[in-house]
Amino acid sequence: MVFGKRAFFGYVPAPDGEVWWFANVPRPQEPARGELEGTGPGEWRSRLTELFAADAGPAAALILASQEITPTSPMHSMPALPAWRRGQMIVIGDAAHAPSPTLGRGASLSIEDAAELAKVLRDQPTIEGAFAAYEALRRPRVERIVKQDARINNKAAGPAGRILRDLLMPLILPRLANGEQSRQTYGHHIDWAA
Repeated sequence: MVFGKRAFFGYVPAPDGEVWWFANVPRPQEPARGELEGTGPGEWRSRLTELFAADAGPAAALILASQEITPTSPMHSMPALPAWRRGQMIVIGDAAHAPSPTLGRGASLSIEDAAELAKVLRDQPTIEGAFAAYEALRRPRVERIVKQDARINNKAAGPAGRILRDLLMPLILPRLANGEQSRQTYGHHIDWAA
């Protein structure tokens, strides 16, 4: 991760040596309809390289080395659905609660959903009862995570915010990784025997 002065850059080396990356470029307002579609790969390469040129880390070099720049789009938060179920139909995963793609939690929450849904279908006498139990169980957790992701989605900070972030991050991250927040977010456990 590169918390740049003007944008955020995430990357991961793939097993075959390729590098997958993305950039989160904050804007004060959503782009006009069609604006992003009219921006070609060469212009994106130039804009992104300029955004990360003064930052430490490999962002600018990775952007320049990329053979292809894929089309971009604004990120939107999906509003909370008033109901996930109706009769014998239910939505799970991103259809019910899509978090921001920046943190990559959609797949894990969907897997949790499937496992929890299987458990309540096993344990409840009716489908409607199982669906109600599932929604009551899952909604608080996923809505908390979706709200948390939305709050941290814009990762570019101003000058004072960057200094503060860079000073505090080494102190906070280890505590978060081992603390209650981490257990609430990543420590989900399904007790199949219960």
